[in-house]
Amino acid sequence: ALGEVAKKLIARLGYHPVVFQNSEAAWEAFQQDPLAYDVLVSDLTMPAMTGVDLARHVLSLRPTLPVILTSGNNDMLATVEMHELGIRELLSKPVDHIALAHSLARALQPLEKQPVPL
Repeated sequence: ALGEVAKKLIARLGYHPVVFQNSEAAWEAFQQDPLAYDVLVSDLTMPAMTGVDLARHVLSLRPTLPVILTSGNNDMLATVEMHELGIRELLSKPVDHIALAHSLARALQPLEKQPVPL
């Protein structure tokens, strides 16, 4: 249900989201066609494979793919660790549609235009 809400929200922003029921299905689909995706938005806490684990797998195939994680508990992932993994942003849940829109726009900017994290 949450995936469908996110899908509608992201589609209203003009993007073409693909939603998976779990991180393992997302990883399998990504392996089939890694170039079909422009950004990964995932929850930090999921069964079987966390959002961090999914990000690690995805980034092993496409190191420059923008990754945005959402979490209800942002203390679980330090900013330094997040950037070392290649994760662009961590959004607090509930995710505000304006914050998501800005986060997606930043993530899809070319890397040379990305702000340097402090």
